[in-house]
Amino acid sequence: MKITSFDDANVATATLSEPTEHCNVAPGGDRAKELTIDDIGLTVRTSNNLRGAGILRIEQLLACSRDELSRIEGMGRTRLDDIESVLRELGLELQC
Repeated sequence: MKITSFDDANVATATLSEPTEHCNVAPGGDRAKELTIDDIGLTVRTSNNLRGAGILRIEQLLACSRDELSRIEGMGRTRLDDIESVLRELGLELQC
């Protein structure tokens, strides 16, 4: 993910670069990476925040670190914990 600009309230606008291969994926995780963010049971608000940042697929989500995701407007600790919990159930982790 690349921070492209900041608004008047110093909130970052993010865009995604190409997904990287630095993700820790458990066996069978390749199939899970093909899912969309709507397929994995995230809360509506979390999905909306990700969608607003252009993150639509699990593969794109896995290319992000927790720090990068925290820069998305409205993405607080609770939503980050939600993302990590759902990914953990799928045997996946965010990029370090």
